[in-house]
Amino acid sequence: MRESSRTRHRVTGGYVTQVFLERPAGIVPGAIELQTTTAAFNRQVSVFDVDRQNGERLLGRTMIFRLPGFGQPEILDVTVAAAGGTRLKIAIDDGDSPELEGATFAAVMRKPALIFALGPNGDDDVSATLYFGGRRVTRPIYDVASLLPSGEAVLSGDEAQRAAFLYEGKGMSQGKLDGIRANELFDEAPLLGFAMRAGAVVNHRLYTHQKTLELQPSTDGLSRVKLAASDLAKVREDLADIRLVDDSGAQWPYLIEATDREKETLGVEFDSSTFDAATHYTLQLPAAPITIDQLRLEIGEEFFDREFRVVATTDEHKESTLAQGRLQRAMGDPSPAVVDFTATRLKALQLIVLDGNDAPLNLSNLRVRVQLVDLLVAAPAGDYRLMLGFPDDSPPIYELARLRNLLMAMEGGAATLGDLVTNPEFKAYARLKAGEGPQNTLLWIVLIAAVLILGAITLRLARSGPEPPTAEGTSNTQTS
Repeated sequence: MRESSRTRHRVTGGYVTQVFLERPAGIVPGAIELQTTTAAFNRQVSVFDVDRQNGERLLGRTMIFRLPGFGQPEILDVTVAAAGGTRLKIAIDDGDSPELEGATFAAVMRKPALIFALGPNGDDDVSATLYFGGRRVTRPIYDVASLLPSGEAVLSGDEAQRAAFLYEGKGMSQGKLDGIRANELFDEAPLLGFAMRAGAVVNHRLYTHQKTLELQPSTDGLSRVKLAASDLAKVREDLADIRLVDDSGAQWPYLIEATDREKETLGVEFDSSTFDAATHYTLQLPAAPITIDQLRLEIGEEFFDREFRVVATTDEHKESTLAQGRLQRAMGDPSPAVVDFTATRLKALQLIVLDGNDAPLNLSNLRVRVQLVDLLVAAPAGDYRLMLGFPDDSPPIYELARLRNLLMAMEGGAATLGDLVTNPEFKAYARLKAGEGPQNTLLWIVLIAAVLILGAITLRLARSGPEPPTAEGTSNTQTS
């Protein structure tokens, strides 16, 4: 299994090393074995299944150790349950000990065996054909599968007896497999061929931005389109105004998936200014608005303990405090300072550190963790356009959504996205005829008409006020 990332951070009670491993489809380890050059250690290791849809799930946990010279064998493997996600997370509790040297991990596979009876009486002198591969069928349900143990730590008497019979092979003969060869009857058509149908035509003029998209051939007919932070900045928070269209303007179905890259950390530039005994760090985000849930600060000082606040400006131009507390580093701790908060879509972000009478911290590098998504597209290989940015758009409704579990189990083919550009066909007035545009236009017409009518009535009343007195209406009184 290939290692994708490794981090080490401080928690209550010491340090934890986290290693993420990519799990290829079809590789379901029964145990994870640690390999390291560290001579002596005794640490707890936990293995988690990382699933895009359901998050993390604990697969196994144990103490691994090595103690040379005492005649006791080392324990370097963690027994795990079956994994279903695309990644495994290994968490090693280091305490205050240094990280294990040269630590690598290997998958220990259970050797599968098929137990069956051929012929009406279980005759052994019978041949059969074993079909496998292709990912075209679901798991079968056979009555004889109930003969296997239930997986409980303590087996009942009947289960123990069956387990001994099956695993010791009492009364069984061993079959022989010949070489692997291709199945000439295998249907090589894409598995999602039945779902690869163009949908309704899209009005290109409604969308502000676009990107070219090239889908490569895929065995299953599924492609994975990786959106960047700059793409997500052009669409609504609920991602409803994204459409994938072909040359004829017809849209193709897709699903939105929270991706393994949702924890991608990007370096950002920042400006700092000091006033009111505090340093204000204003982040220059890679795109805005953007969804962030973590800051990682690389600070030069060996020790610090200061109050801080993280202030965000959201889409509504409102400021809110995402996190506050203390930035702390104990002596001898080289790890970055990490600030976690609830994932928030924001336009601007500022970190405020209260320095008191101390000099500002030497902040050498600042990184943010952004949330990204992938599009799972069921479409033939070819050239398409990705249309982005229509605030009044309605969320698309595709039949493909009912196949989410199936699509999640597929790897997906490659896709190449072009640069994000302004849509040359965009026309603002076209939105008056789409979505809620007609209702909004009618409302504005009624409001403007009402204002004009009220203005005319007011002007007429002003002109028809009381008339000034005339000469006939006055009298002079003389006194003799």
